[in-house]
Amino acid sequence: MKRAASSFGEVSRGTFTFKITITPQGSADAAPSSIGLQGPFEIVPGKPLPIARITYTVSSGGRSQVTTLLTTGDKAYTVIKGQAYELPASATKDLKAATKDISKPGEGKGLTGIKLNFDKWLIDPQVAPGRDIDGTATWRTTAGVNVVEALKDLVASSGALGGITGGSVPALKESDLAEVRKGIKNASVVVYVGRYDKIIRLLDLTMDFSTAGSNAGATSAVGGISGGRMNMLVGITNPNQPVDVKPPKDPLPYSALQSLVQSQSSQTGTALDDGLGQ
Repeated sequence: MKRAASSFGEVSRGTFTFKITITPQGSADAAPSSIGLQGPFEIVPGKPLPIARITYTVSSGGRSQVTTLLTTGDKAYTVIKGQAYELPASATKDLKAATKDISKPGEGKGLTGIKLNFDKWLIDPQVAPGRDIDGTATWRTTAGVNVVEALKDLVASSGALGGITGGSVPALKESDLAEVRKGIKNASVVVYVGRYDKIIRLLDLTMDFSTAGSNAGATSAVGGISGGRMNMLVGITNPNQPVDVKPPKDPLPYSALQSLVQSQSSQTGTALDDGLGQ
């Protein structure tokens, strides 16, 4: 696991997967919700952006919304319902800033910004032969989780994740971590590592949480939900294998997307996501 903890630094291309699912408990009307990101990426030396095609899927209340972020190394596009729109310089600037954290200077060209200090947050790890992932034999490690240490790592790694996906996770303060610790009832993780290359293929983290406790009004404030389960998947398949990401055909300018958003909003009263999460 110590060897696997630094394995992301050896990965410069592959297919990235990230998904968080929240399954609430305590209310018959509550339904699971999730956000997922998935797609191929490649870090190209000398390019300000990765080459990537990341599909965002947001599901809530039985409805899903899908948007794709496509980057070509120099330009960025959002793809909505099959039509590509070139993103403005302001969005490209933010993506380039996030990309700087993917590969730290002097540490190689892989995802060195992702740091997982398993020795600090795995509790009683047990190793056994794992299932094949994309034809690769793995070792499976199951363990309890020190939630605070795990969150510190995951948040600190958000810059590298943001460089691929176009987003980032806000920093957590010590007070935030203290509140998280109170609400978590138990947490466990399963990590699959390539048996021969020691590269992490999949991290499956599960936490059971409670909204009651320190805040007496917490349960009523969230519609009767008393707690639930959060599951987070982070994975890379086909690491360092060629990816196929082509520039979009006939992209429209960003102004066309703005017009579409305004038109949809006036017709339905609900704004379409403009590709920048707004």
